[in-house]
Amino acid sequence: MTTQPKTDLPTHVTVRSTGRLSTVLCEQVSSVSTDRVNNYIGQVSEQEMKNIDIALMISLQLSGGGKTSKQYNETIQKQQEEIEYYRNKIQAMQQSLEEKKTEKPQEAAGETSEIVVRLETERDTYKALYEQLFERMLNGGTGK
Repeated sequence: MTTQPKTDLPTHVTVRSTGRLSTVLCEQVSSVSTDRVNNYIGQVSEQEMKNIDIALMISLQLSGGGKTSKQYNETIQKQQEEIEYYRNKIQAMQQSLEEKKTEKPQEAAGETSEIVVRLETERDTYKALYEQLFERMLNGGTGK
C-alpha cells in the first residue's frame, strides 16, 4: 500500500477508508511477519476489500468464477456506447424541437412543455447512469 500517486491499473485499488488516500498495489504481493506490523491505522470497507480481491485475482490470473478485467472493460465500453447513443438521441430531439419552434411557434408551444419535460427526464436518467458508471470505474468496476 502506498500514498504516492500511481497509474490506474487493474491491479491497483484506491482506498479511502483508512484516513489517507492510498493505493493498494496488488501486483506486488508479499508476506509480512506480524512482528513487523506496528500501529493499527484502520481497515478497508467491504467494497474496497471486494475490489482488492478482484485485483488480486487479476494479478494472480485466477478466475474465481467472476468476471475478468477484460469482461469488466467490455461491460464499461458497452455502457459508454449506450450513453453516447442516448446522448445523440437527446441532441437530435432537442434539434428537432428547435426546428419546430422556428417553423410553427404557436403550434409548437403546446408540445414544447411536454417535450421539455420528457427531455429533462431522459437527461436526468442518463446523467444518473453516467454517474453510476463513473462510480463503478472509480471503485474498480464492481458496483451493481
